[in-house]
Amino acid sequence: MFADRWCLNSHEHLNKYVKKEGPDAIRQVIHMEDSRSMLCVFLVRLPSPASNRVFATWFTWRKEPDNSFLMAFAPMEDFADESVYAAAIAEFMAEQEERREREGETMETLQRDNEKLKLMMQQRAVKKDRVQALNDLIKQDPIASKAIRGTVRGYWRIKPLAPSVCQVTYMAQAELGGSIPMALLNARIKVTLGVVQTMQVKFARNGKLVDKEMRDVFSSPPPLAELSEEQMSVVENCRSLESEDGREWETLTSPSPFITMWMKHAPA
Repeated sequence: MFADRWCLNSHEHLNKYVKKEGPDAIRQVIHMEDSRSMLCVFLVRLPSPASNRVFATWFTWRKEPDNSFLMAFAPMEDFADESVYAAAIAEFMAEQEERREREGETMETLQRDNEKLKLMMQQRAVKKDRVQALNDLIKQDPIASKAIRGTVRGYWRIKPLAPSVCQVTYMAQAELGGSIPMALLNARIKVTLGVVQTMQVKFARNGKLVDKEMRDVFSSPPPLAELSEEQMSVVENCRSLESEDGREWETLTSPSPFITMWMKHAPA
């Protein structure tokens, strides 16, 4: 599931994009080396009189403590945000100063710190150059250059429930810019959110197998002898509902021919 969302340059994704937006629509996906990041530029065609939209988006991912995969996306400009670099460098300098006060400074630590700071500055320059190159690519494209720039941010969370069963959450917030009729906007939102249903159909498995796998991940309940005092008090309170206390059971109409239901009122 995660690979399907991350590998945007697969033949399947490219074929769908060309079929939907046309062979002349801009699409550029760049995976950043030594990084869990990629930059993606793509066009969204809208029917006239609305203008087309072009998006330049940064994707990144991590694995959560519960083994969920979290893939977040934001406008490409966040990839080389100066404030983020300033904060990272300030944090590094503070850690460096604290360590010097605690451990002193040696030629080895000084050299290592200088190398790390140099690497951070190089990464900053590479990111800025990459963003600039993609912005230039958009400006040079005959269709994308006339489109309105939109932004989108959000995330995919793929949470494992069993070895081959997962729960998928998709959240996104888009700023399309310009003016779009509400009916067209609503239709576009349905199409965008429909990707979750498409994934569900694509990866659907036999229901009985899924149910079995879900049952298998639950541990067996403990026997009564292993329950705590508090747990046993709950059991006894529930058992008392069946006691013969003189009140009559009232038969209820059941919604199923396989289930019989009764009710009686306990005193306040």
